[in-house]
Amino acid sequence: MSARKVAAGFVLLLLLALAPLASVRVPPLLDYPNHLARMHILLDGGASADLARAYEIRWSLLPNLAMDAVVPMLGRVLPLDVAGRLFVGLALALMAAGVVLVHRAASRAWSLWPLAGFLLLYNRILLWGFVNYLAGLGVALIGLAAWLWLADRPIRRFWAVAAAALIAYFCHLVAFGLLGLMIGGVELEALRARRWRGFVRPFGAMLLPLLPPVLLWLAAWRPGPGDGGGLAWANPLRKFDLLFSVFDDYSRPFDIAGFALLVLALGWGFRRHHLVLDRRLGTALAVLGGVYLVMPARLLGGSGVDHRLPVMLFLLLVAASRPVGWSRRAGGAVGAALLLLFVARMGMVEQAWIRADRVYRPILAAFDRLPRGTRLAVASGPGAVGAGDLPLLHLPTYAIISADAFVPTEFTYAGQQPLALTPAFDALAAQSEPDALWDGLTGTDQDKRTRSLAVLGHYGALVLVDRRPVPALALACLTPLYELPQFQLYAIDGACGP
Repeated sequence: MSARKVAAGFVLLLLLALAPLASVRVPPLLDYPNHLARMHILLDGGASADLARAYEIRWSLLPNLAMDAVVPMLGRVLPLDVAGRLFVGLALALMAAGVVLVHRAASRAWSLWPLAGFLLLYNRILLWGFVNYLAGLGVALIGLAAWLWLADRPIRRFWAVAAAALIAYFCHLVAFGLLGLMIGGVELEALRARRWRGFVRPFGAMLLPLLPPVLLWLAAWRPGPGDGGGLAWANPLRKFDLLFSVFDDYSRPFDIAGFALLVLALGWGFRRHHLVLDRRLGTALAVLGGVYLVMPARLLGGSGVDHRLPVMLFLLLVAASRPVGWSRRAGGAVGAALLLLFVARMGMVEQAWIRADRVYRPILAAFDRLPRGTRLAVASGPGAVGAGDLPLLHLPTYAIISADAFVPTEFTYAGQQPLALTPAFDALAAQSEPDALWDGLTGTDQDKRTRSLAVLGHYGALVLVDRRPVPALALACLTPLYELPQFQLYAIDGACGP
């Protein structure tokens, strides 16, 4: 297969994958509005007195900063919403390119097979809005490809992998860790052909390019309040259920059927030896699988850590596998079936995003009408957290972009974002926990209600949000600005008495 044909197929599929991003203003990814609001604050750089009163920019050499570095830079020449969507598109392109390059480096041949990785780009992790992490997966795969391709050029390999490791680190700490594990798996397989006394040199060659990010993290990371630290494991049976997350988008019956067919087809292919695994990458895959089985759900302030690994497991599986003995007719039939499945998935994503965009646009228009520098309280119901076809939980943070507002739910975790609250607004945010406000405003406990009403006296607007219908609030101090069953925006006029 020629490189030109593979490149043409890659470009065509990438354009299809990017079509949903070109169709909407705000992609319906749960955390995305919150991240984009931070980009607005970073781009402003303290010029807005309203933002400067509430937020402080504190740069450090922490992981999870890729979007913070790239989007504000793009935002200087492009509208911020375009810059944000370009970064999401970059993350998708990096993942797809990483699969192709790892396959090329392992097999030393171009093939259309790794383009099957496009089927995995829209997954549950993307719907949660973990875009930095997904970009890091792409960078980690490219670093693995460099390790394989430059095996006989140690100096070039050192610099290429060191660069990939550093970029992966700044994308996401877990992505960097996966790069190290995959390289370790490749070298573990290579040990079979060596004696143990020959282990020291390759181990040193593997460790050296990975060392700078480790030293950076040890020097820079500090746990912060609100980072949700601690170590916790979920039900181990969930490990099997989470594998489906790589295909879980918007139509559960279609996604289950597509995932089942894909798994059955892969199983049949490997059983009949129509698909074979590269030995080195197969060992790396086994290493990742073992780590996934013991990975906790919470680690170093991050939640759902084990939820993130299935995407890399399946991307690496595609990259590591190679069709064997396929006729032109059989290859064409398989390729057509995979292309049809991909187009159908993209069609469903496109429809879901356009439906969400129709809901989002009037809400964003309502935020545009808020006074500059307003303080927007958020009360979120028990079902508000969750990715799906219409995530609304973090949409209130878009008021930061529209009106330089203070929104207490903006991410300001010391170990994860280069953003902090000023002392006065940090104290206000501590009194304004969204679930506590919800309980006080919608529940029957009089003490909680009194405390919540007192907190509202410090704000100029209020949002109630849940994935179930939100109860209407009958308070003289509240004036409805925009209402949906799951989303209500009020202006606060004066003090809200009990």
